[in-house]
Amino acid sequence: MDEQVVEADWTTERWMRAPRVGASVATSAGFLCASVILIQALGAGEVDLGGMGATGSSLSLALTALALGIVGTAFCVAVHVRAQAITRQRRVAVDRLVDRLRTLQPGVLRAIS
Repeated sequence: MDEQVVEADWTTERWMRAPRVGASVATSAGFLCASVILIQALGAGEVDLGGMGATGSSLSLALTALALGIVGTAFCVAVHVRAQAITRQRRVAVDRLVDRLRTLQPGVLRAIS
């Protein structure tokens, strides 16, 4: 029975890192895309400090990319918080089940299986 408890813990823990990794990827992708957009704008000579023609457009695109990365991160954080709550509930349920199975008499366990 202890082996099944360890396996249940492993299966609930194995995907707990996924939302954190997703948050990291979303943030990094947002910063990367915003940086690439700004570098392209600088390289193309679109930046003129006097007017806001092409510069405003490039800056708007860069801020949009950054905002999407931040939104993706916020979503992943929300998923992570919810997943932690579900994991705690599953652990409690598994502990209750194991405690209940340990209190049963051996004859009852054979009849169940």
